[in-house]
Amino acid sequence: MHQGECEITNALFNLTYSSIMKKALILVVLLILIFSRSQSQPVTLSDDDLPNISYRPLVNKKLESQVRAFIKSELQADSLFKRSGYIVLIVDFDIPEDVRYLRDSILFLCYMNKDFHSFDNLDLDGVFPNSYCFIENKPVLLFVRESMLFEKRFSTSSKKRFQAAIEPYLAPRIDLSNSKLNAKGNIFRPNEVFQMHGGFEMFFFRNASREPIIRGSHY
Repeated sequence: MHQGECEITNALFNLTYSSIMKKALILVVLLILIFSRSQSQPVTLSDDDLPNISYRPLVNKKLESQVRAFIKSELQADSLFKRSGYIVLIVDFDIPEDVRYLRDSILFLCYMNKDFHSFDNLDLDGVFPNSYCFIENKPVLLFVRESMLFEKRFSTSSKKRFQAAIEPYLAPRIDLSNSKLNAKGNIFRPNEVFQMHGGFEMFFFRNASREPIIRGSHY
């Protein structure tokens, strides 16, 4: 190939290569813009598409037994709990580091405590439980730890049903808006109590015949 032909070939190659790189760069920029735009536009779900807070009895008999014993103990020890309050259960499948050696044996861990605060504001989905039931005539609220780490949402209708179910176990309310339960926080409970301490955690094993380990909470 003559020198002139080589120069022409090199020039064409460089031009083609340059054109390809420019097009590739434009394509990358477009993809980034499209992805960023899709990420900045969250999917909006209708209320009918949102999960419900369900009434669901505990299926783990050892957990139910621990809850029942705790309720009976607190009814004897706490006069406020006799009049109001409920049980909080937080189920967690992430095993703490200090018991990692048992991770193949542990099915789940569960934090348990009592509490008294209300659920008057429908906008605060994060305070609502995933499900609930009644044991020894006390509400038992079940929270799943994983769902608490993200912005969970529930249908308005199921939150209202839960509000109605939990209301008899809360401090008396004064409705400042002269309306029924609402989403704007216009309900005042002068004697409302928040449980700030106590509770414990239980480790339940895959072997159902093995008794759970119970210890003070790290929550």
